[in-house]
Amino acid sequence: MKLSRELKYICGLFLVTRVVLTIIGVVSRLLLEPFHGKEYVWVYSKHLWLDIWGQWDSGWYLNIAKNWYPKDFVINGQCNYGFFPLYPFLMRVIGVIMKDNFIAGLVISNISLLISTIFLYKLIKLDWKEDVALRSVKYLFLFPTAFILSGVFSESLALALLLMTFWFAKTQRWWLAGLSGFFLSLCRVEGVLFVLPLVYLYFQKQRPVPFKIKSYFLAILLIPLGTFTFFAYTYYQMGDWLAYFHAEHYWVSAKLSSPFFLLSRAVFSGNLTLITGAISSISALFLGIFFSRKIGLVNFFVILFYILPHLFFDIGFHSQLRYILKAFPLYLIFAIMAQAKNIDEILTIALGLIQGFFMVFWANGFWLIV
Repeated sequence: MKLSRELKYICGLFLVTRVVLTIIGVVSRLLLEPFHGKEYVWVYSKHLWLDIWGQWDSGWYLNIAKNWYPKDFVINGQCNYGFFPLYPFLMRVIGVIMKDNFIAGLVISNISLLISTIFLYKLIKLDWKEDVALRSVKYLFLFPTAFILSGVFSESLALALLLMTFWFAKTQRWWLAGLSGFFLSLCRVEGVLFVLPLVYLYFQKQRPVPFKIKSYFLAILLIPLGTFTFFAYTYYQMGDWLAYFHAEHYWVSAKLSSPFFLLSRAVFSGNLTLITGAISSISALFLGIFFSRKIGLVNFFVILFYILPHLFFDIGFHSQLRYILKAFPLYLIFAIMAQAKNIDEILTIALGLIQGFFMVFWANGFWLIV
């Protein structure tokens, strides 16, 4: 069976970027070995070219995949109830076949990455020309922290489910959109928020016929059911509906605060992780506002969903470079900006170099990308 031109393009980008990132990770780990803070380096595989793809929260996902959610499980004041279950559950299931939960995580993440690129292409092609859709895929691969989508993290699975949810909704496959949304909200806490843009899309595309509202509209209500399922489980296990938020409190305070205060504190903290996280938030916000009329209201709100919590709640900017990966309209914005060949070349080189630089920090467990 012959592969389509688009699929060849996607697979080619996937292979080239993963090989280059793996080389950067392995070489930098070998060269920088004397400078490692050993307390921040874990060993997930005896093969270095695989081990570099596990960092930070990878250990928590592996812990859940192995032990699930034991009652009163706490390590150094931190608890694994702060992680949603879909990704580690799949690691546990596929790990039975692979005989290694870490390898299972890598398989899930990379397959999810490929699915993400396919649905990103399909979604953008609904409203834009093919060249814009293909460039959007390229900028997904080139985004400064896109290497995380191949790591043992839930980002790529969440991104794939988010893109599937929107594509099914925009093509009026409402039950499939609701099912994808259900798994999305079982994968990440922010998944439940996307019931709002889907309601908007529903009434935008549907005539207000009572029968249709009663039938297809129910599909959208599957989305919050995913989050409710996890919360119901934590209540059954620990007697606490909000165990997730109580577990998260070990990491962040989540108090309502002023955006100006949070940003200024991060920028002047002297902490490179906080500074880059704050800059990425502001940059994404300005790009979203500037291109809001071109990308549309729904896409603009997707960007806001991954920015506003960090600007109004004291949850820190430590992981913002990772969270913002799922704001897929940013890839469309880059593709629109790069319609001129010289801009496309500049963005391609610049983003590629930045990602290579960030990959060095990631592969070595240095505090920049967490």
